[in-house]
Amino acid sequence: MEVPPKLIALGDSGVFGWGDLEAGGWAERLRCHWMPRPQAPVVYNLGVRGDGLERVAARLQQEFSVRGELRRQQPQGIVLGVGLNGLWGIN
Repeated sequence: MEVPPKLIALGDSGVFGWGDLEAGGWAERLRCHWMPRPQAPVVYNLGVRGDGLERVAARLQQEFSVRGELRRQQPQGIVLGVGLNGLWGIN
């Protein structure tokens, strides 16, 4: 059986889902959209409220190196989402 691809969704509160009471943010919506498909990607939501570009960059390597199945392999993709915190330096 083929192992499904692993994707990291990394970023700020938009990735985390802060404020999206209906579906938990775009990373969760993406996971739910793909879940019914055969060999759907495993989506790790690593959004942190308040993170900007510098904080996301600082934790990138550590974040994907300690994720369950990912400890044994590199992710097949990283989806990066940084919004106002990254653009304006608001932390």
